[in-house]
Amino acid sequence: MNAQTIITKEVPDEKICNRFRRRLLAATLLSSLVIAAPAIASAAPQQQQQREVRVPRIDRRAMENLQRWVSNGHDTWCKDAQLVASAEMRRIAPEFAGYQYDLASLPLEKRSQAATSAVFTYTSLDGHKTYRITLRRYQWLLPLAGDTRSIVWVPSRTEIITNQ
Repeated sequence: MNAQTIITKEVPDEKICNRFRRRLLAATLLSSLVIAAPAIASAAPQQQQQREVRVPRIDRRAMENLQRWVSNGHDTWCKDAQLVASAEMRRIAPEFAGYQYDLASLPLEKRSQAATSAVFTYTSLDGHKTYRITLRRYQWLLPLAGDTRSIVWVPSRTEIITNQ
């Protein structure tokens, strides 16, 4: 048998084309996901915050009268920053009054407190509103109070942040 049999394993052109198409399709899908994912994420509704800042007018004569009243032994809670912040909270947000207010005030956060200023943050139970109350002790009340710890705390700024 002089005949020589050559066995070659040829891959049909059709099979090569199918592999190429599958790889091309996979690469196209992957690249479209890489491009589309950030676009979809940015199209999602973003939480917007609305800020309302209230800075009350400080009536010096009224503050001096309050300091005299407290120095005479009345309403001594005005010397406690946390109690003054709670009273201000009840005044600006009626939904926190009474029993409901006591529950919401449990996670009270004192941001900072120095000898003459303090910042308190209250967040509603549903997390939609955050109240930031800044209190101050005015040095011009010192002659009436006698010492710095006896000066009354006065709300000097209230910020209401609403998350929508």
